[in-house]
Amino acid sequence: MNAIMSFWTAPLQEELNPIDYNLWLLSTTLLKRQFGNLTLFTDKRGKELLLDRFKINNFSDVIVCLDCLPFDGCWSFGKIFVYNMQKEPFMHFDHDVFVYNSFSEEFEKSNIIVQSTEDLTIPELKEYHKIDKSIACLENPYGVEFTNKDRSVNCGVFGGNNLDFIKNYSSKTFELFYSNKDSILKNFDYNSIAVFFEQFVLSNLLDQYKQPFECILKNEYELAEATSDIIPNSVGYSHFCGWLKKKESYVKAVQKTIELEEIQIHYL
Repeated sequence: MNAIMSFWTAPLQEELNPIDYNLWLLSTTLLKRQFGNLTLFTDKRGKELLLDRFKINNFSDVIVCLDCLPFDGCWSFGKIFVYNMQKEPFMHFDHDVFVYNSFSEEFEKSNIIVQSTEDLTIPELKEYHKIDKSIACLENPYGVEFTNKDRSVNCGVFGGNNLDFIKNYSSKTFELFYSNKDSILKNFDYNSIAVFFEQFVLSNLLDQYKQPFECILKNEYELAEATSDIIPNSVGYSHFCGWLKKKESYVKAVQKTIELEEIQIHYL
C-alpha cells in the first residue's frame, strides 16, 4: 500500500506559518515511520515551501504535477486530482492527520478506505454541508444519484484497492463541477464547495455503485478520541481537522509531541 500526501498551493489564502510547519513535520514523520516510503504530490511553490523553506525531508519521492490545475473555487480538488493519478493501491493522508498505529494487512487490502462516516442528520453538519441547496443548483448531475442525504464520509484518509472506482469518482467530481460551475460559484460558499465534492459526492457514489468500504474510525468513541487534543490517544490516530488545528490546546499538543518524539526542527 502506497502512502501519499498532496499539497496544492493555488487555494492558499495566507502564507504558511510555524503552526502549519509543525503539522506537516509531525504528520510526515509518523507516516514515514509507519510506511517507510511517503510520496508528495505538489506544485512548484509547494515543493519550495515544504522542502526548501521548511526543510521537511520525510518524503521518499516528490512529484511536481499540480501547476496545471487551475483554482476555480474548490480547495479539495488538488487531492481529488491526485487520486486519479494513482496506478497502485494507496492511502492519501491529510497533513493534519497523525498515525501512530500501523494498519493491518487485511485492512490495507480493503476495496475503499475512508477515515469515518459523518451523520448529516446533525443540524450543525447539515448546515455546514448545505446539502439540499447544493443539489438544487446542479442542472447536470453527470450520472451521480444523490439518494443519501443523511450520511457523508470524512476523507482525512482516503484510498484503497479499487482504482477503477476511485478514478471514476475523481472524473465525475470534475465533470459535475465544471458542468455546473457558474451555478455552484453563485450558490456555494468556499467551504461548502470543498466538503460537498470531497465527501458528499463520494458517499453517494459509494451507495450508487454498491461499493463496500472500511473506516479507520469505527464508532463515535473512536471519532471523539481522534479529534481530541491528546496525541497519541487510545485509537492511535488523530485528525486535527478544520478549526481544531487553530485552537491553542491543539497547537500545544502538536508542539509537545514533537518535543517528546525528539523530532529535529529546521524551520526558522
